[in-house]
Amino acid sequence: MFLLFEKMEKIILDYCGQIQEIVGLYQREHVYRDLLLQRLRTTYSDALPEVVVPFRSDAGNGHCLRIDIDVPSQKAMLELKSTNAMTKEEVFWQVRSYLENMDRTTGYIVNFMSKQRVVELFVIRKTEKHTASGMRKYTRSVAQYTRELGKVFEDLEDSGELEL
Repeated sequence: MFLLFEKMEKIILDYCGQIQEIVGLYQREHVYRDLLLQRLRTTYSDALPEVVVPFRSDAGNGHCLRIDIDVPSQKAMLELKSTNAMTKEEVFWQVRSYLENMDRTTGYIVNFMSKQRVVELFVIRKTEKHTASGMRKYTRSVAQYTRELGKVFEDLEDSGELEL
């Protein structure tokens, strides 16, 4: 199954690089989302935008989470950001929450960082391991696309297990 996601990571980075080249920097998140969705559907026909997922917690239900792009056939979801800064830790917690509340094993965080001319891709994967307190562990990897360097897949780093 890892090879399937590795392929998807390369596809996402490639599409995001193309999109940033075409529409340029400093675009709104929904512009990047719509163009990425259009391209993803050429490979994954079941890709869906703005999927609403019920939030489950011990405090009660009734709240919803909104996924930027869902790809059910790959058990994957994408959270997109358009910022001038590195991805914040709170986004990893957001994706963790999405993964815990839906039947998905992989979450992708795509950050179009205009000021740096970089597309940052983080991959969050559920593991079957749990912490001593019972929380699920996750793994996190990162890759980047820059206009100057082109696609950088060999820099895909695994930062190990996270106790998110």
